[in-house]
Amino acid sequence: MSLSKEKNYLLYLLAKQDYSRKQLFDKLTARENISNDEIVTLLDEFEKHKWLSDDRFARVFIISEISKYRGKRRIVNTAVYQKAVNYLLYNGFNFDEINFAISGEI
Repeated sequence: MSLSKEKNYLLYLLAKQDYSRKQLFDKLTARENISNDEIVTLLDEFEKHKWLSDDRFARVFIISEISKYRGKRRIVNTAVYQKAVNYLLYNGFNFDEINFAISGEI
């Protein structure tokens, strides 16, 4: 399959909701239509155009979980599973800041 079809597939996915880079990488890898190098290049292009943002994904994810009245433990467990908290920790946030955001005081 061509790179343009995979690009259209990503645009289709991102039009519905935000995804983390890892989630999109996994989805494209599962389709087995393009190489890992092409996937990385495509995701880099999406980040360059700000169509893909792990920061935005993490923030939207946490706000969404808070609006569903999920508890801190469940939010953190789900976030770690989806790689959102790992992204926040990697970018300098600590668990106190994450817990403050989850506490509903944002």
